[in-house]
Amino acid sequence: NGSGKTTLLNLISGKLKPAKGLIKTSENPVYCEQRSDLPHPLFSEFCDSHDSFSGKLKSQLDISTDWEYRWETISFGERKKSWIATALWLQPEIFLLDEPTNHLDWNTKKQIILTLKQFTGIGLIISHDRELLDTLCGKTILLGQDKIYQFKGNYTTSIIEFNKLNCQIKKQNILLKKEKKKLHKETNKLK
Repeated sequence: NGSGKTTLLNLISGKLKPAKGLIKTSENPVYCEQRSDLPHPLFSEFCDSHDSFSGKLKSQLDISTDWEYRWETISFGERKKSWIATALWLQPEIFLLDEPTNHLDWNTKKQIILTLKQFTGIGLIISHDRELLDTLCGKTILLGQDKIYQFKGNYTTSIIEFNKLNCQIKKQNILLKKEKKKLHKETNKLK
């Protein structure tokens, strides 16, 4: 928490401009924010669409086309499904997701995971949901306060590798401290 994950997605999506440097991305990154207080700007068009892909998404996620007229009364899970479906319907090259399964019931979460599993573009997911990350991720980036670590594999595999790396670093630090102490003693003998 607090390492800038959401800020990173805002930068990639173009919602924020970097203070320094340049961010190169595709022409159409699509960002699904954590909050879904308002409908996606193109949700109405998605609901009115009758192409096979929108029909498939509506079916997979149990989306009713009347949700656009009763947005204030639909559940948080229904809002999240509508955002994800609309974003997928746009067929983005890069799909940015911020906590897509937070505060969802088990069935809604499963529907979203199964639907996202079919996405073939580049997806960047911020999440604390290990099941989601283990199911969808082929590469994992762990953000620390001062370093970025990248691993091939899902979250669980990456955490195992990260812990091994940390163990190696700690061992190296212990050896370096011993060597430093030894060199310090030898230097003092020469004085």
